[in-house]
Amino acid sequence: MDAICTGFCTICGQFKTRRLFEKFSLTMFKCTNCHGVFTFPMVSQTDTLERYSQRWFEQEYLPSYGIDPQQPSLAHLSARYRAELAPLELFRKAGRLLDVGAGAGLFLASARSAGWEVAGVEIAEYGPLYAKRHFDLAIVKGTLQDANFPSEHFDVVMLQDTIEHVLDPQSLLKQVYRVLRLGGAVILSTPNYDSLSRRLLGKRWALISPAEHVHLFTLKSLLWLLTATKYRPYRLETDAHISPGLVHGSSTKSIRLRQQLLEAAKKPSLKPLLYKYSLGDEIHSIAVKVEV
Repeated sequence: MDAICTGFCTICGQFKTRRLFEKFSLTMFKCTNCHGVFTFPMVSQTDTLERYSQRWFEQEYLPSYGIDPQQPSLAHLSARYRAELAPLELFRKAGRLLDVGAGAGLFLASARSAGWEVAGVEIAEYGPLYAKRHFDLAIVKGTLQDANFPSEHFDVVMLQDTIEHVLDPQSLLKQVYRVLRLGGAVILSTPNYDSLSRRLLGKRWALISPAEHVHLFTLKSLLWLLTATKYRPYRLETDAHISPGLVHGSSTKSIRLRQQLLEAAKKPSLKPLLYKYSLGDEIHSIAVKVEV
């Protein structure tokens, strides 16, 4: 049975929260005010950083992009990054782009090749070192606040699969707002808690990882957050992609059946329905800094 949380929502600060489940000895709650899902008690930044070691970068992160850590090439990613960069042209003015949670600099290296003046921040130590060594990129090791960029400096700020890791999402979006020029945009992607994958797999869905993804969003909760931090949503939608293999723990008959259903839902003919009903694994948002 759901229980009232004794703490507060780390997205909106309200106490209108209810317990969802426990996973990996941590508990996640849902706020009935902003509809956000969050870990409570919140883990420390040190805890979240422990996962992102050199070993993780070289054995998980870079291979997931098809990259040899010792001899990285981005050639096979050119089509992907062209598609990701295309919507940014609408907001290009001074040509300055910031990536928050820049990892090893893969996106920034591609954006620089497309003519953007790029900057990045990354809290994990190895990412900036790798980016400097292999791509000659100067990524700030630390938070956006640590970087102390000028106000109204960037046309675009990227938050690609970043905000779910952040202990205080509202504070981060306020910092992004400061460094964006008027009319500039924040480009955001994050796991979709309302996805078909989560609905079928429940807490076994691998993107529910309370020590790593300390906040999870739906379209409704992300809209609440963007509005609360003074952005005007330009685009807010999910993709039509689902990954049946994203499961924590050993396989059971029930889980295998649910994975088969997810595999069936990947048929091209069903993609329009996944998109229409916002059931894809990822939320994608473009939100604009407007005059208030």
